[in-house]
Amino acid sequence: MSAADAQLIRAHHALRGVAALLVLLFHFRDATLSIGDAVDARTAFFSTGFIWVDFFFMLSGFILSHVYGAALAAGQGVAQREAVWRFYLARLARIYPLHLATLLGMIALELSARAFRPEIADAFTSEHKDAWSVVKHLTLTHAWWTMDGLAWNVPSWSISTEAFAYLLFPLLLPLLHHRSWAVRALLPVLALAIYAHTFMNFPDVEDQQPLLRCVAGFITGMLVYLAWRAQGGLLGRVAGGVQVAAVVVAVTSLHWGWSQALVLLAFAALIIATADDRGPIARLLAWGPLLWLGTLSYSLYMTHWIFYRAYWMYGDRVFSGLASQYSPANVYALKVISLVALTVLLSYLTYRLIELPGRTYLKRWLAR
Repeated sequence: MSAADAQLIRAHHALRGVAALLVLLFHFRDATLSIGDAVDARTAFFSTGFIWVDFFFMLSGFILSHVYGAALAAGQGVAQREAVWRFYLARLARIYPLHLATLLGMIALELSARAFRPEIADAFTSEHKDAWSVVKHLTLTHAWWTMDGLAWNVPSWSISTEAFAYLLFPLLLPLLHHRSWAVRALLPVLALAIYAHTFMNFPDVEDQQPLLRCVAGFITGMLVYLAWRAQGGLLGRVAGGVQVAAVVVAVTSLHWGWSQALVLLAFAALIIATADDRGPIARLLAWGPLLWLGTLSYSLYMTHWIFYRAYWMYGDRVFSGLASQYSPANVYALKVISLVALTVLLSYLTYRLIELPGRTYLKRWLAR
């Protein structure tokens, strides 16, 4: 059993799956552009689905602090360096096998256009899909500067920035536990400064520079974890109310297109309020299918772009015949349900055949 498994917070595990599913719906909603636009005209809930990636960043900072924080902060000398090495090894083994597999899958899909859709084929002929872009994807540096021109498996941009946050994590922990309050204040001030810059200069959080966006969310998750540890169980008395309020605020704000800062605050409140696995929302999240969704969350997130891109390359040929026989709304629903179902199926296979064995093999290989 890994350290993460031993310290699993079931509510957070399920929330990760819910967030991944909402990212899928954010992308799949435009399977028929006119209907997607009509949905967006009625609610901003799905069109603002990019913000669930910021939830991932927060949750990552919280969970890594929960699982690895004590070991990384306590050691000194050789023991501390070994703890840091084990952390880096564990994170690389966690994210890289599936990242590599989906990258290769997307390259194969894009190359298939040369045979079946030559009019749109641009693999290794455009600056965004050249050999250098593959190198940047392989080194997980493709979103460190900008998201302009992202290609191949586009959602992996957040994995690129998370890799940067993983590198920083052992360096950030001493700042949060420093004796001096001035040093301890550095990270909260940094996160607030990034968010202030974001909301003063951009209409959406997704417009912020990707590394800054990730670091702000990641540090916020670390701070939320410190707050959870410091409250000593006192939150348990009001956890249920905070959970419900956080969900209501997040859903209402997303629906009406209110300030995304309010959504991020609701995310932080939901994370801390469900961390004890108590309360009505936490009990709902303990439902088996939602936990299973959490188990597949990384695969869901990393594989769904394959079907999204395949749909726009070849899907019109599959669904064009249905469009004249059934209502546009029914065909649209069939498209979205089919895309989600295919992604879930592929995610299960990649989880079993790539994630799990790849993680074990890579950890053993790196350990040697």
